Amino acid sequence: MVLSTREAEAAAAAAMGEQPVRVLKRRWVMLALFSVTSMANAAHWIMYAIIANIATRYYGVSDMAINWTSIVFMAAYVPLVIPASWVIEKKGLRPAVLLGCSLMCAGSWLKVLSAAPDRFDIAFIGQTMIGVAQMFTLGVPGRLAAVWFGAKEVSFACAVGVFGNQLGIALGFLIPPALVGDHADLQKITADLKLLYYVFAAVPTAVLVLLLLFFENKPPVPPSYAQAALLKQQQASNGSGANGHAPAGTASGGEDGAASKANLQYLETIKVLLTNPSYILLLFSYGMNVGTFYAVSTLLNQIILNQFPLDQFPTAIEDAGRVGLTMVLMGVLGSIAGGLVLDTWHKFKETTIVVYILAVLGMVAFAFSIGSGNMILVYVTAGFLGFCTTGYVPIGYEFGAELTYPHSESTAVGLLNAAGESIGIALVLGAGEVVQIYGNEITNYGFIGALVFGLILSLFIKNDLRRLSATKQQQLQHSQLGADSGKDHTKF
Repeated sequence: MVLSTREAEAAAAAAMGEQPVRVLKRRWVMLALFSVTSMANAAHWIMYAIIANIATRYYGVSDMAINWTSIVFMAAYVPLVIPASWVIEKKGLRPAVLLGCSLMCAGSWLKVLSAAPDRFDIAFIGQTMIGVAQMFTLGVPGRLAAVWFGAKEVSFACAVGVFGNQLGIALGFLIPPALVGDHADLQKITADLKLLYYVFAAVPTAVLVLLLLFFENKPPVPPSYAQAALLKQQQASNGSGANGHAPAGTASGGEDGAASKANLQYLETIKVLLTNPSYILLLFSYGMNVGTFYAVSTLLNQIILNQFPLDQFPTAIEDAGRVGLTMVLMGVLGSIAGGLVLDTWHKFKETTIVVYILAVLGMVAFAFSIGSGNMILVYVTAGFLGFCTTGYVPIGYEFGAELTYPHSESTAVGLLNAAGESIGIALVLGAGEVVQIYGNEITNYGFIGALVFGLILSLFIKNDLRRLSATKQQQLQHSQLGADSGKDHTKF
């Protein structure tokens, strides 16, 4: 009897000294748990900025102080991205995600204690803790997709992982304006804030319990040939056998040496990435796109109220939240669409450029709609802008993973996020001053200029798809050996 396809693949893998590849059904559970964790974290990011006029009056602070509750997420990420990426890469997904969720829970409950007009400092400390916690979620989608999902699913899985973050941002736009009213009585605002804080603390607490019970570090077998080749390379560099264990006779004291070697390899990886010209171009291009989205989101309340004052538009605060929600929900669709396009056609650079051109057009349209004073048009153009800017995130992640293969996805994504956070800080600080002094028009011109600059950088990125090339090569080798195994082996 001729061997079955799975048996032939196993025989081919054995002939090459490798494990057969296989995807497991529980990969979707891991993805869902991570996405909910990321959602719970991201919901905190914009919660003060989207009700900036209420928060400034309640806590007695300036607009810039409220802007810093958003900026702190970016500022915390930049200096700590390298150690966070090290944890994700060297310790694994489970320790990293558990650490991030635990820190998020602590910060969330601390914010519960800040529901009083004289406790802005406590609110800011809690917000900072949650901002630090996001380092252990932003860099995970690409890594989780590569570790758990097959070659034909990895871009879609990455997009779903990013979806959790985007859904959290959407909730951050929607829930605070809905729960916290612009009351003249500060005691009523205190009651509203307590409810908001309890909701935003209960969710990550429940998620932490689920992570402890069900979230796994990695599957027992690799899900793709590219991942199998990476594992084999890592085992060889660590001096381990095919089963991943150290050779017999290795002293347990050698673990310190192995850890030191791993640290040196990690630093070498960063050096290699930062000397890759195409990756550097992507770094700044990604930063301009994502940084612009961060800045528009942070200043959205101020931009909307500049054009739609409350005495003429009583629902302007709620509208600001719903406009932000529209941006993010359309961005979710953009993310999923981008992931499907990449998985289907593998046109990474082409997709990047098309989406970037649309983002520039979307920003131009949004700026025009704000100036027109037509709120319906603002909703429409904000949705289109969100589809392109937020939808670009998983495309950037996957393009970065292609350009830097075989190096860790978490490190490549971590540096991309650091670029987005750094540029986001600069844009929020600069635009935050400009919007107060010169108004919306000059501010929006600045955002358009940032996106145009990012588009120009994208044009010069080389279409060097290393991971895709490795996957095709591995598939070819296995199909050839599998065919030979199917012909030469019989089952009795």
